[in-house]
Amino acid sequence: MKLITACNEGWYNRIQPYLASLKRYLDIPAVLITVGFDPEYCAIDHVHLTRIQNIGSPYESESPQHGSFLQVIDGPEDETLIFTDGDIVLQRPLSQIEHVQLECLEGAITCGWNSGPSETLQVEAARLFPRVTPMELLARLGDTVNRPCYNIGVVAAKRSTWRRIYEAYLPLWPVVTQAFGHGARQQWLVNYVIHKLGIPVRLMSYSLHANGHYGIPPGVTLQDGLAYYDGELVAFRHRL
Repeated sequence: MKLITACNEGWYNRIQPYLASLKRYLDIPAVLITVGFDPEYCAIDHVHLTRIQNIGSPYESESPQHGSFLQVIDGPEDETLIFTDGDIVLQRPLSQIEHVQLECLEGAITCGWNSGPSETLQVEAARLFPRVTPMELLARLGDTVNRPCYNIGVVAAKRSTWRRIYEAYLPLWPVVTQAFGHGARQQWLVNYVIHKLGIPVRLMSYSLHANGHYGIPPGVTLQDGLAYYDGELVAFRHRL
């Protein structure tokens, strides 16, 4: 099992707190993908990904979270790969139960809610500076747009599943680029592909990953700069 995160040169200073927390708490290998640059020093292992290799990434973020990182991260097809955003802090080591859950993902993927269980891809689409109407989007991409929208700031799957997502994503990237003007079109399309391929989604607990993009999630509390879920320290605190 590996954890992968990424940044471009403009984000390198901002990701340092997260890298420090990974170095402090994480007990599995962690790799930083450096997109378009190669730093002289990094707190964790790092590997360079060129912008040409990173095709399918929005210029706004240059994130390889759609799977382009597979080109520079080697390993067996049954290895679990956890990809995370960089605006996160790891607050504690992963528990033994979390290790088991992340290892047992054959054919499935795990991630958490975006704003909540009622959010669909159609709801998220309205936030992404749409260039097409909802009916046009439905005509282009089908009723999959009515499926749930997950937050993929922390997402895990076997390498083989990541490869399926990546290969299905790339042909659709021009369609989604034409449909949306917001950089989060990348995350939207990853969600769409997960549903289109019929990949089972195992819902990630807020105790593992809690994000604050749409306020504090139910059951999550903040105290002394730390995030808790039902009294338990959250592992990946994301914009909270």
